[in-house]
Amino acid sequence: MREHKKSLRRNRSGQLLIVAALAIALLISSTTVYVYEVSQEPVTDESTQLSLYLPGLKQSTRNTVTSSLANISKGGETAALETNLAELSDNMLSLDFGICNLSYTSLNESPYDSGIVLSWNRTDASVSGAYVNFTLNIYGTNSKISTQYSVNVTTTLFLASIAVNTDTVKHVNLTCNVSNEDKPAPAESFVVYCEESGTWTKIESSAVLQMDYGNGTYSLDFTVPLESTQFLLQMNDIRGIQVQAKCNIA
Repeated sequence: MREHKKSLRRNRSGQLLIVAALAIALLISSTTVYVYEVSQEPVTDESTQLSLYLPGLKQSTRNTVTSSLANISKGGETAALETNLAELSDNMLSLDFGICNLSYTSLNESPYDSGIVLSWNRTDASVSGAYVNFTLNIYGTNSKISTQYSVNVTTTLFLASIAVNTDTVKHVNLTCNVSNEDKPAPAESFVVYCEESGTWTKIESSAVLQMDYGNGTYSLDFTVPLESTQFLLQMNDIRGIQVQAKCNIA
């Protein structure tokens, strides 16, 4: 299977946007269920009652940022983050325990653009990240609670070591580390492409030997033709966020 370099990230963006929309709908549904369960707890003080909603609502914002980043990292438009947050904010207004107002500001400081960073050309590590600042106000009949917080979702792929042995083919032994928010994290999958004369060719998964050390460290073994001068590694973490790393091979 051969694919052009420019199509590696955006070949299924339409499908991914549909999946993201379904994910947001599920998040909103789970928020509603959480709110209903909390409302059944016998708490008489209104401000205390309102504070019980905060963990679930804050988790919904984190889940929305995470699912949006997963979509964008696989070829979706950056605007998906703003679209999904706006939908979540609108739905929070219709919760039945009071008025819930969610405002947000996506980070626009380098290297973030509209809250998103896809930094896949660094020599030390490749990063997919999202950063959003939130203000959440909940108004009851006689009280109000307010909180400000940030959601930082970051997946990092670090190529720790690369060894290449050359014979009739190039045998590559690669050790890499995966982290979520700077903590070791598991990977869901790895896909390897090799470059030949400007064309990227996917290496079948059965030809990529993988060892999981259980601490975010992985070892991959695969072979590429002698003519290959670089390979591309795509990693998806268990949250569905993709990171790519490209490496030259002598």
